[in-house]
Amino acid sequence: MKIILDIESVRYPLTGIGRYTLTLARELVKPSCLHHVQLLVSPFEKPIETAAELEHYANKRLVQQGAVTLKKSDYASSWRSFFVVGFIEHVMLRVRGILRYLYYKYKEWCLIGLLKKSGECAFHGPNYHLAPKIKKSVVTLHDLSVLRHPEHHPKDRTDFWTTEIYN
Repeated sequence: MKIILDIESVRYPLTGIGRYTLTLARELVKPSCLHHVQLLVSPFEKPIETAAELEHYANKRLVQQGAVTLKKSDYASSWRSFFVVGFIEHVMLRVRGILRYLYYKYKEWCLIGLLKKSGECAFHGPNYHLAPKIKKSVVTLHDLSVLRHPEHHPKDRTDFWTTEIYN
């Protein structure tokens, strides 16, 4: 049987679900595994099928990209800049929510195409994502804090996951 595993959660910083997914992927691509495995990276990259490709991908994704972050004290020297930055942060949260929604809809569309080409297969989405329109799929819900304690998460994230899980 062919198994398709979504490994998009393997990235810096390596979180609990990323570590779980990487460990599962490493076991599934071992030569002793009896199944044909494809590791789905993103809609923009071809699936990974060998242990060497997986290690190359993991090493590339787990290196921090040297992001620059600003502290509030760097830009909040005046009340005007404080309000301007606050407004920009508010707009960016809205934009991020829209972009996240569009990305996952595009990913879903690409996944449907991949699953049609793959024929009989099982899909595992370890980071909440259930494959649409497929008979055999598994999803891992590892953390329900977004639903149980929405006050500790950004509103766009709680709205997105409420829609994803309940629909």
